[in-house]
Amino acid sequence: MRTVKGMLSILLMLSGNLLLSQPDTEVYLAGLSTDGKEWSLATPGNISNNPGYDNQPSFLDGKDVLLYARSRNGQTDIASYDPGSGLQEWVTDTPEGSEYSPLGIPGGAGISSIRLDTTGLQRLYEYREGRSRVLLEELKVGYQVWAGQDLLVCTVLREDRMDLVVARP
Repeated sequence: MRTVKGMLSILLMLSGNLLLSQPDTEVYLAGLSTDGKEWSLATPGNISNNPGYDNQPSFLDGKDVLLYARSRNGQTDIASYDPGSGLQEWVTDTPEGSEYSPLGIPGGAGISSIRLDTTGLQRLYEYREGRSRVLLEELKVGYQVWAGQDLLVCTVLREDRMDLVVARP
């Protein structure tokens, strides 16, 4: 009985550490095909293979290019991956903050991403042709989805709650 309690105590201590720390995450990609009757999934491949936080993948509209948040120098920037060529590139390089939740803006108008600055300021940004700009100046956006080229649905963090907001940036 004493051994079981001791092991349980150790397990609880270790699981507490796991809950408090952000584990290394990876992004995997697998091909999906069908013969018209059945679907099959190819063996997933690790496309990030990078220590730290690699997460939140999304495909650019109409393109076979994957965007995701990727760790670099203790922060996260947005990276892209082209499955056809295997080419991996950095989309952003923002030492003053970390980007999360990248999405292509419909119509090829750039990429949007949540940026958490080193000052603690959190805003939704647009990235286009090497430049960035805030899309919703006064809103602390937590998550986003584009409902059209100029229509955004997002969660906004306010004091002790999260609101759903529809906006035209």
